Amino acid sequence: MLIEIKKVFNGVYVIDNPGGAGVDPFPYLLYNYKNQLNGDSLSLPVQSNPCGGGLRLAGSSAPLGLKAEEYNNYPPDITNTNPLTFAWKVLEFPEVSKSSRNPSVGICQWGVGVRTFVKQ
Repeated sequence: MLIEIKKVFNGVYVIDNPGGAGVDPFPYLLYNYKNQLNGDSLSLPVQSNPCGGGLRLAGSSAPLGLKAEEYNNYPPDITNTNPLTFAWKVLEFPEVSKSSRNPSVGICQWGVGVRTFVKQ
């Protein structure tokens, strides 16, 4: 299953299936912004998922079991710029809250393996 990222406007994108599995599309907002070093960074903060809990993306090195807000320190990875390539873990939470803790397993639609997006 392909992962599609659609531009809404500068710096804001919609991603319907961040896990790349055969599940029904559900829109999530993905943000691209300049970090403190003026480099590109990605962010998908905790948002509602189809199961009534929360979901966010984190970098491939992010440990499991943290609170949603603690994953701010692990943004999705930009692993290459030509072709543009991203890597992330899809992390699910029992509720949509910054203080909700990741249970270290997939609880709605996806497992916790690293996903890779390569711009086509």
